[in-house]
Formats: sequence, C-alpha cells, structure tokens
Amino acid sequence: MEPQFQTSFIPKKPLTQEVSNRAPRRVSILNFISTVFFIGTLVVSGFLYFYVSSLNTKIANLKSNLEQEKQSFDYDTIETMQVLSKRIQGAKEILSNHIAISPLFSLIENITLKTVQYTKFDYSIEDINGGGVKVSLSGVAPGYKSIGLQEEEFTKSRYIKNPVFTNLTLGDRGQVSFDVEFFVDESYLNYANSAVETLPIPVVEEPVVTQEEPTTIDNTTIVPNTSTSTTTSVPSSTTSNTTNTTTTNTTNTSTSSGSSGSSFFGNPFEQN
Repeated sequence: MEPQFQTSFIPKKPLTQEVSNRAPRRVSILNFISTVFFIGTLVVSGFLYFYVSSLNTKIANLKSNLEQEKQSFDYDTIETMQVLSKRIQGAKEILSNHIAISPLFSLIENITLKTVQYTKFDYSIEDINGGGVKVSLSGVAPGYKSIGLQEEEFTKSRYIKNPVFTNLTLGDRGQVSFDVEFFVDESYLNYANSAVETLPIPVVEEPVVTQEEPTTIDNTTIVPNTSTSTTTSVPSSTTSNTTNTTTTNTTNTSTSSGSSGSSFFGNPFEQN
C-alpha cells in the first residue's frame, strides 16, 4: 500500500507575528533618539538663556558704572588739558623743525685756521629734511697751501658736507681770496639739541661761616660777645658808685673817641 502524503498550503504559524515583533524595535529606537535630542535641546536652550541673561546684567552694571564715572568727570578741566596737550605737541613740532644758527659760528670758529680770514658770510635753508643749511663764505688766505689745509679741515668735520672752494684769486700782496660753499648737518643746528647742550648747570655753593675777629680801638681790644649774659645782685651803695664810675668812664671814652675820630678823619667843621 503506497504511503499518502497530505500537503497543506495553510501556514501553521501566522505570518503577521514576525512583522509585529520587528516593528516595535524600530519605533523604540527612534523614540529614544528623539527624546535624547529633545532633552539636549532643552538643556542647551536653558544654558543659553541664563548665559545671555547674565551677560545682559553685567552690561547693565557696566553702563551704570560708566555713567557714574562720567558724572564725576570735570569737563572743563578735560577741555583745558586737551588744549594744553595740543599746544605742547605744536611746540614740540616747532622745536624739532626749528634751526638755530648760533652753533654754526662756533663750528666755523673751531675748524678755521688762524691764517684764514672771512670777509663775507651768508646762509640759506635749502631743505630741512635733507640738505640742511647752505653756507656761503668769502675769505682771504696767505697762500694756496693755507686754502688746501682749510679744505682738509672742512672735510674732517662730520657736520660739514660737500665743501667746494671757488673763485681763487691771487692778490697784489700774495694773498689769495676765495669763496667756499658747504652744507651743515641739520642735526647739529637743531634748536632742541643746541638748547640742551648749552643749558647751564646750576652750581650750589655752600655758605661760608666766618668767625668775627677782635677789633682794636684806642689800644682797646673788643672781643665779640659769644657768652651769655649773667645777672648778679649788687648792694645799693655799690650800685650807685658803680654807676658814677661807669658814667665817668663813658665820658672819657666819648672824649677820646671824638678826639681820635677828628684826628683820623679830620674835623668837617674845622676851617683852614
């Protein structure tokens, strides 16, 4: 007898069971992620809110402090100080650009030979920032050798630039006249520098204490009184006698002084 197979196309387990088991897992993961994101957003928002509020509070406090400081300012004094600052700045600019000619004469005097004489002096300010001061001189030298030595002296000076000798003319007595032009460094002629260099240094002298010397009048030596006076009690009778003696001595002293004075200086009322 052949075996019989019964085939059934009806599934023994429902198909919806597996689907129902997987779908809730996906939904739970999405819910967890969304929940975490929401909570994080709330935390960050709260932090930013409190941070912004604290910043606003600090700004308000700083503004109030600034207003209080502004009220304590003296605007008249501030304006005066601003005007003074502008004046000082202007004075500094004037001093930095001002040219003093007085140091130029000392420079020429120090580098000029004793045998060279100048007969004419002229200067012009060419360019303060570059050229400096142009100096033109006319002079007389005993010979060409003196002019050559004078040119060497000009060249050695670090403040003189481009010395040029022209118009060399031999005179009847052997003297040579010449013209020379050169530029002087502006730093040497700057008024601020020259004022600092020529500023006198104050010298404080200590007072000298001299001791009085005794003087002699009519063979009587008078010593300066350096001791303290003392008072002594004297009886009345002694006092009267001392007073009379003092009066007599005073009269004699006056008489002798008058006679000595008239003999030394002469009597102004005495007629010859």
